[in-house]
Amino acid sequence: MIIRPIIPIALMAVICIVLLVLKRRGVGPYIRQIFIVLLLFVINLRIMVPNGEVTIEERDMNMNVVFVIDNTISMVANDYGNNKTRLEGVNECADYIIDELNGAKFSIVTFNKEAKLIAPFTKDGNFAKTTLEAIYPLDSIYSKGTTLNVCRDVLFNHLKETREKTDAKIVLFFISDGENTTEDKLKSFSELAKYVDGGAVLGFGTDKGGTMSLYDKYTEEYKVIQDYRGYETKDAVSKIDEGNLKAIADDVGINYVHMEKPSDIDSVISKLSADVQMEPTEDKIKDYTDIYYIFVIPLLGLLGYEFFAYRKYA
Repeated sequence: MIIRPIIPIALMAVICIVLLVLKRRGVGPYIRQIFIVLLLFVINLRIMVPNGEVTIEERDMNMNVVFVIDNTISMVANDYGNNKTRLEGVNECADYIIDELNGAKFSIVTFNKEAKLIAPFTKDGNFAKTTLEAIYPLDSIYSKGTTLNVCRDVLFNHLKETREKTDAKIVLFFISDGENTTEDKLKSFSELAKYVDGGAVLGFGTDKGGTMSLYDKYTEEYKVIQDYRGYETKDAVSKIDEGNLKAIADDVGINYVHMEKPSDIDSVISKLSADVQMEPTEDKIKDYTDIYYIFVIPLLGLLGYEFFAYRKYA
């Protein structure tokens, strides 16, 4: 038998004590009140009893997938799909990759003014998706310009350590709009090539570009980022730089794909799936059944009695 409380037990205990302190007049009514409170407490515990075993089939893919995601301000430009932001497109496409490569391990590196490994390798695709959903750019007041070079060393170390720990294939998905807004010249990423077995550089954005809006916590609304260069202030526009992205793809030895929808990556995923060994595995886990309804029946009976008794004496 196990319990899976709906409300934390400590909090529910406090609620029940308060309900008991509000004592009703009369011995009979108060006894019924005690039973009602006890039943509420037990129902909240969500008691579950064993119900045999269930066989879970999983796919074990001998692959480590590294997502490198640009989360600079330009990634909220609204030129992906039907007026979506590039970052929304990243989430959509990364989720698609996770589903298609089910059974692989996933890690996530992000970069803006600095690069960080925000999620070590995990086989839990839902955890990876949740982490991706939480990615959001720095506020514009902290932005000092961006460069793709900032992620190179962190990515190199992560790939190198991964290769030293496992013989599984290492797949890289480098995701960005390619914009460099500093004077730093793009450095070579060729030293990463020896640690990468496949993947792609995924480009988000358009030549026309899009405006960027960030949430202002003071006004509690989204405001379009302004371009203060020149004599006239205007909406800032971000455009994709495919030259930088193709250069990184050539350095690492992987494909470049301009992303407009998740299926644009299908050819890359098909090749990865064909090149890697997949082993189906089975695991037996205990199955449990809720029995809270057993306690709901007497609770409803007591509440029904109280309702009609109250109407009788009201």
